[in-house]
Amino acid sequence: MPRTGRRRCRELDRGALMRLQEMYLAELATSYQAERDAIAEERSGAAPLIARLLILGQDARSDADRLGTELVDNYDVLALRVSPADAGPAPAVRAIAERRRLHRMLALLRTDSGRPAVLPLLDRHGGHVLIPRSDGDATSPDRLDRLLAALRSAAGAAIQGAAVENIPIGEMQAAVRQADEVLDLVEALQVPAGLHRPADVFMAYQLSRPGPGVDALLASTTQVLHQADLRATLEQYFDCDLDRGRTARRLGVHPNTVNNRLNRIAELTPYSPFSVVGITCLSAALTVDRLRRTRGEAPVDGPPG
Repeated sequence: MPRTGRRRCRELDRGALMRLQEMYLAELATSYQAERDAIAEERSGAAPLIARLLILGQDARSDADRLGTELVDNYDVLALRVSPADAGPAPAVRAIAERRRLHRMLALLRTDSGRPAVLPLLDRHGGHVLIPRSDGDATSPDRLDRLLAALRSAAGAAIQGAAVENIPIGEMQAAVRQADEVLDLVEALQVPAGLHRPADVFMAYQLSRPGPGVDALLASTTQVLHQADLRATLEQYFDCDLDRGRTARRLGVHPNTVNNRLNRIAELTPYSPFSVVGITCLSAALTVDRLRRTRGEAPVDGPPG
């Protein structure tokens, strides 16, 4: 190659390298500033402090005025649980990854000036977010679903969420407790990660309350719940929306086997898996048994006396 050509190539290489360096430095400066902003916000502690006071059921208005945080009359309560980071076997490496994703989530929740503040109380594993409610929010019922999707994208991890909506500022404590209970239920029932509301798990929510009626329900179905083949058939039967053909394919058995097992369930319990009442009761019994097993509670062993 002629000398002038080689010189030209070297100049082009230097130019490309300088552009790459500029891009790298710009990205580094942006990331550094975002990290500093998140750390500064954590250290200032205004939003987390106000959120903590409200969650504890205390009057936070004087502290909010002192810290320049605007409050509204009603909030949506969002409870979050974030899947552990998979950043290598070293706990220190995992902690750093989880800390960084927390900063990204907090940056996403940072409210523009002039608007009522979003009040997050989060750590690396999740927590709670109090989202100010306005009159226009009633027309966008999916806004919390979109927020959770954005948080999931920022975190780069699965997030299980529960929402209790439009709560007066003085009732935060009870709403947070209810949101946490919804999260406990969906995790116990192994529901896929997403946003859940009390109405989504209302039956499980009620069945999770102890009482003689629940104990009697479990006792009357214990022979089915403790036989692996009958239990598996019942679970798949409900998961397949009462389609016996699909149930058989899922279990890898002949459809007649499914029919025989369902008939056997009808013989062993007061409930028929072919009637509305029986299906409701058997489904409820399965739900209660799953919840109790997840919580490590002892099952009811015998029929009611």
